[in-house]
Amino acid sequence: MSTYLRSLDDEVGVSLVVCTLCLSVLRGASWVEAEEVIRELRSFELPALPRLLSGRCDDCSEEIFLRRDESHRTAAA
Repeated sequence: MSTYLRSLDDEVGVSLVVCTLCLSVLRGASWVEAEEVIRELRSFELPALPRLLSGRCDDCSEEIFLRRDESHRTAAA
């Protein structure tokens, strides 16, 4: 790995899992509003922006599952 990439990883330091549907952020075991995380981390003062990793929160996952289940039942009828 080059020195540039290592220093970039050192600068980023913070990684956040963000729900790709509702934009809530995983903090510990809970999904919270992005604004709360921004205030908590004071991300606007960090030397580099946090790394964002895509995910799906429990509420959005359940909603998708219910919609798929509903569409399968409708198609079978």
